[in-house]
Amino acid sequence: MKKQAKIIAVVNQKGGTAKTTIVENLGIGLARQDKRDEMYFQCFINWQHKLEQDFALDSYETRAFSLNQLKQSLNRASRNINYENNINSLPYQKKPKWPMRIEKEVEIEARYFRNGWRPSRFVSGEEIRKGIDLQFVIRADHLRVYDIYWQVTNTGYEAERARQIRGDFYDSQIVEGKKARKESMSYSGEHFVEAYIVKDGICYGKSKPFCVKIH
Repeated sequence: MKKQAKIIAVVNQKGGTAKTTIVENLGIGLARQDKRDEMYFQCFINWQHKLEQDFALDSYETRAFSLNQLKQSLNRASRNINYENNINSLPYQKKPKWPMRIEKEVEIEARYFRNGWRPSRFVSGEEIRKGIDLQFVIRADHLRVYDIYWQVTNTGYEAERARQIRGDFYDSQIVEGKKARKESMSYSGEHFVEAYIVKDGICYGKSKPFCVKIH
């Protein structure tokens, strides 16, 4: 069975706000990112034309939908990508230095901070602007008895040029009583954060790679 595209439409009676121009150009830009995105956007265009025919609506009415919701929907599809194989093949990424005895589920939660704005959560694979600060914490049971280590791996031309591709392990920082990791996003590209929980020199849990896309 083919997976049906998800479309969220929002109607706005105000005209003359360049909705059509913005939608078309955004759609083209998103379609160029990936073949799946191109198919996704084409499904929307087909649905839009069908809506115009069935309900005798003009193009301005049917194109008045939420740009942010469309982009977020595309981002949701990218969250399911398995980044593990990609980053494990990087020659500069360090191998874990502890014996691995995976018994606990570990999940990373992330927030970004901008001056004058409240912290906002974001998900793996979501695009973030360059130059803002990020904070990572993990969710797992009985964390107090474990040490938490973070592996940060950068990719992309800007990080390579600055010799900041990294791939090392880092200690946690105490932030608001939690063991966390703070990072500043300075280089465009895809960057990855992984969390390891360790007790008595043995790793009992490891998160999936959390992907941060900086543009």
